Amino acid sequence: MNCTPLTWSSSTADNLSPTIIVCSIALIIHIIFWIQLIPFSSLRKKNLMWLYAYLITDFFLLARFFILYSMRRWRVCLYSTLRIVLCYWEASSKFYMNTVQSYILLALNICRCAQIIFNRNVFVQNPRLITLTHFLIYILPALNVMIQFLADWTTLWRRTGEACDIQYESLSVQIFNLFFVYIIPIAFNFIIIGLCIRHVSSIRDIRSQQIINLRRKYKKNLLIQTIIFYSIWLVLWSPNVLAFQFININTQPVSNEVPEHPVLSPASGCIYEKRLIIKYLHESPTDPINGQPLTEEQLIDVKVTPLSKPKPPSATSIPAILKMLQDEWDACMLHSFTLRQQLQTARQ
Repeated sequence: MNCTPLTWSSSTADNLSPTIIVCSIALIIHIIFWIQLIPFSSLRKKNLMWLYAYLITDFFLLARFFILYSMRRWRVCLYSTLRIVLCYWEASSKFYMNTVQSYILLALNICRCAQIIFNRNVFVQNPRLITLTHFLIYILPALNVMIQFLADWTTLWRRTGEACDIQYESLSVQIFNLFFVYIIPIAFNFIIIGLCIRHVSSIRDIRSQQIINLRRKYKKNLLIQTIIFYSIWLVLWSPNVLAFQFININTQPVSNEVPEHPVLSPASGCIYEKRLIIKYLHESPTDPINGQPLTEEQLIDVKVTPLSKPKPPSATSIPAILKMLQDEWDACMLHSFTLRQQLQTARQ
């Protein structure tokens, strides 16, 4: 059995340059943070357990990117079985890690709320509950991914020279994942934080003005920290989760435009722009959708009615509209002159 090397297409390798820079910066920040744990014992506390779990998950996402990038960059040769296993891991691990991160943050806020409202350190008083919560957070998202693959709700999308990805079979699956990964944990986070702020702002049965002032100060700090943290977290994390659910790279395999010269691929039954698919086949002689072997001679020309292209955005300005009206008027007058000239010739 011959092995096949993992590769990046030239266009994909160029597009990954900004991602490499961002991930490298993030990796350096991670290393600096973890080094600080050695000299500063104050950072090694049980109540920071969920924070460390979140950062470890984030570190695994970075490691995942660099491992897969290096394997394709150095053209690591793998047998077909290993390639399929690696492809499944590459496609599902990002979705799995995002799910785990959202529920780790929810667990962090629940423990924090229990400490604020009930003055209860669950890390010391309920270690078994913390262990069980860790187990559920890591196991349930994995079961969710496995069930969706086994039930054919999601399929594996592969293309030579590209990263493997998940393709959802229906909109209902995407909406379910959106609720499971994004809406439910976010909603519970805000509910729990609201309960904490409400408890801190309560001054019932408190007579001391000093304690009231301290509570108000703590409420203000808690509110500011929450707004800053969640604003940054939602801005950086939400687009990735939403894009992963609703932007499928399979819907735009080559150009994401209506082809001017469409050709049909017998390997996948998909239609491509002729000049783009030929350029792609020069780099990788496979179908962009399913990775099956494909040559330029196998492409079948498709005859369709020519479509009028939409006007570009630059044509919507007032000077551009006036110029278009002038051009149309000139064309109309020229056509009218030509008709009169032909009529005069016919009469003679």
